[in-house]
Amino acid sequence: MRARFTLSGLLNCIDGLWSACGGERIIVFTTNHVEKLDPALIRRGRMGKHIEMSYCCFDAFKVLAKTYLEIDSHSLFGEIERLLGEVEMTPADVAENLMPKSDYDKGETCLERLIEAFKDAKEEAIKKAEEEARVKAEKEEKEKEQSAEDVKEVKGNGVAAINPWRTSLCEFESSRRIL
Repeated sequence: MRARFTLSGLLNCIDGLWSACGGERIIVFTTNHVEKLDPALIRRGRMGKHIEMSYCCFDAFKVLAKTYLEIDSHSLFGEIERLLGEVEMTPADVAENLMPKSDYDKGETCLERLIEAFKDAKEEAIKKAEEEARVKAEKEEKEKEQSAEDVKEVKGNGVAAINPWRTSLCEFESSRRIL
């Protein structure tokens, strides 16, 4: 027998954790789609604090550079600021590129590695956008061809005939009444 996971079970579990604890507890939930969550799960009292983890901005980058590299300013900061405006990268990805990989890595090496990561991410984003545009254009072309097959002009009287094999029964019935 397979156990089922339900919203009610999750809510009971969360509420049970709160009531069973003598001291304060922090429970962290993460999601990429807060709009898809049930309001009962994210109501006040159950989820007390909502924090949006956005992409890295230049101010956050400067904090990371200070933390990992002990650098307050560098000649590459201008290029990094420009790339941050063009490419969406999480603070975790920025930090990963800023962390020295060996004892011999210098701050400049880490900053250059970050710039390369930005350039790679930018290329990947461009490729992804081009692929999405290509798929969308193919879909629209297919739909256009489908429409051309579905509706054919009857030569004698100029009345549109619908191909019933290409349309749903409801569309066919409603078009039959019109014709």
